[in-house]
Amino acid sequence: MNDPKSGRALASWIWLPGLIMSLGWGLRGFIGGGPLGAMIPGALVALSVCVLLNQTGARAAYAAAFGAVGIGFGGQETYGQTVQFLSRPEMLPLGLAGLGVKGAVWGVVGGACVGVGLSVRREHRRFVLGALGLMLVGTFLGWKFIDEPKLLYFSNRLDRPRAELWAGLLMGGVFFLAALAWAGIARLPVRFALAGAVGAGIGFPLGGVLMLAGRLLPLAKDAYPGWKVMEFTFGLCFGAAIGACAYWNRGRLADTAPETSSESPVERASSYPSVVLAVLAAGVIWAAMQLPVRFTYTMAGVGLLGWVLYSERSAWPIAITVTVGAFTLYIVGFFQQRFPAWAPLGWTVLAGTVWATSRLLDRWQNEPAQQVRRVVSGLIWVAVGASYGRTLLLERIDPAQVMVELLFTSLALAVTALLVRLWPPVAENASTL
Repeated sequence: MNDPKSGRALASWIWLPGLIMSLGWGLRGFIGGGPLGAMIPGALVALSVCVLLNQTGARAAYAAAFGAVGIGFGGQETYGQTVQFLSRPEMLPLGLAGLGVKGAVWGVVGGACVGVGLSVRREHRRFVLGALGLMLVGTFLGWKFIDEPKLLYFSNRLDRPRAELWAGLLMGGVFFLAALAWAGIARLPVRFALAGAVGAGIGFPLGGVLMLAGRLLPLAKDAYPGWKVMEFTFGLCFGAAIGACAYWNRGRLADTAPETSSESPVERASSYPSVVLAVLAAGVIWAAMQLPVRFTYTMAGVGLLGWVLYSERSAWPIAITVTVGAFTLYIVGFFQQRFPAWAPLGWTVLAGTVWATSRLLDRWQNEPAQQVRRVVSGLIWVAVGASYGRTLLLERIDPAQVMVELLFTSLALAVTALLVRLWPPVAENASTL
């Protein structure tokens, strides 16, 4: 049962990653922004592929970490002004081109990282670490010589021009894949990068068009969640492309899995609790963000992924606890704005959420056959619950926001139903890295 080489219907491989990333992307725009918010769909889509491949244990942990951090890289892009171009007829071509380019770049970098997380083997770790270092070099060169001087610019040069990073991310992704190719381990990462480029490169401008088209509907101005429609569409296309790529390469992905873990039971037992690892990871991100460069998250992400390569134990806290802590902190910030006298309560909730998430990860690590399903379901519903809290903190809840929450809930229910149908009670052939 669930032999990845026999495959399930292609529809399952498209719909599960597509729906789960659509939900994750919509949540990212509401309960967390920037690269930390993008870790939500990143972790979810990588784990959805693990569900389809029936992969658990270390392989799922690495996939989750590389998916979360890798999709997070694209979250450094600025696209608000690019989207605004769509409402101006004379700027529409530039706006669509900009969204297509930025979406494709996001797909290249994120897809490459997902491919690495799903296929990296222990003997390849030093090559992947070197490739991550070259990603930093490429990101710097693209940012310094294209983005910073605005040689090809997709934001508004005249009104509060934004500091872009699309060229830096693209060059960083190219350097990363080139280094993997030199080491002879680029086949799967390149395929996922190309799939991500196609899906995200189509989904971003398509979502922008649907956002614009909604204004033509006979609805009240506050009744159509146009921006959310764009995000849902972007995530759906991006995730569906990742799922289709996984389907067509499911045999090769299965062949990368059967390998013993890099950590012995003694090492696992003596390792730090997940909460300590999560706090250390958050410290790495905070320290990197103090640096005077545009791509601070890339610097943090490279450091975190390098750590993950040599410490399986750190993968789940980085992928899940940091993600949950980041969007909880985002909600706490809004809570403090509304109820400043109750600020200690917000910080208590943050600390409790991080501690509870870490405790669950520690408990589930001894049940790898059930861990992935529990992590995916838990992350989905905790994030949806956070969206309910964020909505209640709004000064005014308009019909569009009600529609968004209904979509969040409907997508979460649909994904949960798919998970129940696809995931076996016991993963007899659970794989490790």
